[in-house]
Amino acid sequence: MLSVAVLAAALAAAAAPPGGWSLLIEEIPSRGPALTDLHEVAAGEAVYWEAVELVQDVAILGTPVHAEPVVQNSPTVARGERLVGYRAATGEIAFCAPSARPRHFNCLQDLDLNGAFEWFFSTPLRGKKRLPRPVGYLRVKVPFLAADAPPGVGLSPLRREIAYDGVAGGVARLAYREYAGDGDRPALVDEIRVELLVPGPTMVSVRGAQLEIFDADGSRIRYRVMTRFRSAT
Repeated sequence: MLSVAVLAAALAAAAAPPGGWSLLIEEIPSRGPALTDLHEVAAGEAVYWEAVELVQDVAILGTPVHAEPVVQNSPTVARGERLVGYRAATGEIAFCAPSARPRHFNCLQDLDLNGAFEWFFSTPLRGKKRLPRPVGYLRVKVPFLAADAPPGVGLSPLRREIAYDGVAGGVARLAYREYAGDGDRPALVDEIRVELLVPGPTMVSVRGAQLEIFDADGSRIRYRVMTRFRSAT
């Protein structure tokens, strides 16, 4: 299963216009709860989780762009259209939208980073030309959704968690779950049974995450997290 870093690189390469451009994808990690602190949760809740959100840069135009000869007064890029951010191997950044021509993209650049596009080019032609007037835009970060993934590129686990499912006969039930992409159903579930020591605490390791369980019953668990998950591979 791909790591998140490898996944981001695969997506960046697969969804880009031709000519050495790659998507501007950023990983935003999160996890909880804090390590070594004492915590208590109810049965059915996560005792520990780690997640990575993939976000991409997009630009939203304030006015339409007429960068090519106007046909029936139709703009090259319409007002309010969402252009996706890409980075070239040289470090240049452009925001592009698919053209009506197959495998062509209309791209705009703000080379001096003043909040307005001044340059236009169409891939794979790459002939830049200056716009008649600068075009303002709003640059924002939006989630990269599973539906946006190109064909043939799978999503690695973007959320992993350990949930507490109660206790019976002195045995605590834990569940390790992995969620891929933006789906609500886990892609992988492992059931874990832990015999509780009396007196405690009881130590258990799940995919590298080490839990110290102080006490548990059918309705709640009191514990602390000592280490994080191993990296996904």
